[in-house]
Amino acid sequence: ASDTTPSATTTTATATATGAPHAGVVVDARKQEKRKLKKLKQAKEPEFGEFFDMWESEEEYETSTYSFDNTEVKLTHLGAHLENTYLIGQMVWPDAEVLCHYIALNKEIFAGKTVLDLGSGPGLTGFFVAKFCKRVVLTDLEDKVVSLLQKNADELEDKNVEVAKLAWGVGVDEFLQKHGPFDIVMGSGIVYDSDFVAALIETVAAVLAPFKAERQEHPEDADPDNVYEKQDRGLFITSNFNYRWIRQVPIIDKTTAAVGLKQRPINMKKLVEVVREREKARLARGETPNTFIEDGKNFSTHNVVVMKW
Repeated sequence: ASDTTPSATTTTATATATGAPHAGVVVDARKQEKRKLKKLKQAKEPEFGEFFDMWESEEEYETSTYSFDNTEVKLTHLGAHLENTYLIGQMVWPDAEVLCHYIALNKEIFAGKTVLDLGSGPGLTGFFVAKFCKRVVLTDLEDKVVSLLQKNADELEDKNVEVAKLAWGVGVDEFLQKHGPFDIVMGSGIVYDSDFVAALIETVAAVLAPFKAERQEHPEDADPDNVYEKQDRGLFITSNFNYRWIRQVPIIDKTTAAVGLKQRPINMKKLVEVVREREKARLARGETPNTFIEDGKNFSTHNVVVMKW
């Protein structure tokens, strides 16, 4: 409901104070609401990029250390107090933490590989996978986000980390010529808008095209729990809010079928069980506790999906 909509409590209080309900109170409020809504509709909506210039103060950024399976990542990002603004690209979201847990369980597949991280935001997943892979390129679209990525990369001082700007579906061939090739593509929180889903999957297909002819086959029953990945090249690994993913399923299914990618959802219940057992074992050895999403809540509200040819 709009903030200008008179609540039932307000209307009742007015009626009691005057001794009898006065219809004019409600009518006037409704007229006022309609006038405000009309003004809002007539107002110019700011361009998406303009939101990134609305907050410039350094004090709005904070530095946090995240730990997964005894591997730490320190980075600067916008704080959670701005989660209702349009500066979402500079924040760390639960999708990224879930994907990092999955990477920690499958770190072996990244050894010696070149990884492309899409929609990197402040870079948690990209900087984390950099601990295990040969080289990673972190990408985003908005200049403000790319600048933050570069700042974090400079502080990391890791030679196998690169930062680049990439718009899905635009100039992908040129991007690959400059930064590719890649063995694995990944991204968290990147399935959110129906206008971009098809371009996202088509971009992934273009990046992984060299592996299509190989069509590496691995029986699904090789991992009955569907948590550990056996194939180590030609993969797209992504984590997203369930409700956002479900809303885009028709486009996802249509586009993946068109390009030939197969989807393999990860067993999230088993994933959280495995992570919990590892956490208990570390605590039993007296080791420092790692970052873990409390009670597995975000594991139940998020997914991890692996796509391959």
